[in-house]
Amino acid sequence: WLGLEVDRALCAAVAARTGIPATTATLALMDALGRIGARRYGLVTPYLGEVQAAIQARWAEAGLECAAERHLDDPGNFSFAAHGEEAVRGMVYEVAAARPDAVVVHCTNFRGGRVAPELAAAKVTVIVDPLWNLPDDFDAVGATLANAARLHAAGVTVGF
Repeated sequence: WLGLEVDRALCAAVAARTGIPATTATLALMDALGRIGARRYGLVTPYLGEVQAAIQARWAEAGLECAAERHLDDPGNFSFAAHGEEAVRGMVYEVAAARPDAVVVHCTNFRGGRVAPELAAAKVTVIVDPLWNLPDDFDAVGATLANAARLHAAGVTVGF
């Protein structure tokens, strides 16, 4: 959460060294928000308050407005996967009440894909974290972007 310029510099360095274009989850997310024209977002994460505040500050520098946010103050990393979909569902509905252009569930291995039918009924636009396609551990081996297809099939507006 050092800022988008840090992400861009990292990607430029990787591309210069390898000859292969690179991106980060945050840059991909910024692209997704831009593609759907979202300026006001709702943010849902398991992160600590200071991390959540840093994300909002960096995204504000990019011209985005946080309409609402919820976080769990979880200091862990692996523990992010321990929060069930009920917790994510509740947080999504809470931020959706502020009527943002999109709700961002931003954290690898933070559950939420199974709430697609309710999200569709509530007309909540979801931005899919591109890293959901990269499992962190054996408990997440089945995590793929097929979840995005499931969200879309359920009627949820999905951006990448």
